[in-house]
Amino acid sequence: MDHVAAMATFVRVVEAGSLSAAARALPTSLTAVSRQIAALEAHYNTALLVRTTRQIALTEPGVCSTTAPGRSSPRSGMSSSRCPRMTRSRRAGFASAHRA
Repeated sequence: MDHVAAMATFVRVVEAGSLSAAARALPTSLTAVSRQIAALEAHYNTALLVRTTRQIALTEPGVCSTTAPGRSSPRSGMSSSRCPRMTRSRRAGFASAHRA
C-alpha cells in the first residue's frame, strides 16, 4: 500500500464529507477509495472513520491523523492537542504490540 496516497485519499474523504464525493474529486472509483481507507485502518489497527449510509464521522484516531499540532480538524472542530503524543518509545511499543 502506498501510505502517502492512502493518507491523501483519507484527507480528501474528510474534506469532501463522503467517500463518493472524494472518489469524484480524485477521479477514481468508490471501491478504490473504500479499499484505501480500509487498508489504512488495517495498517493502524484502528477505525479512522465511522461510516453509515448517510454520513461519515471521524473517530478520535481519525481526528489525530488529519490535524497538524495545535490546529483543529476541518470536520470535527476537535483540536489536535487532545491527541496523545507519540514519543519514540510509545511508537516502538505500539509497533511491537501490533505486529502480526
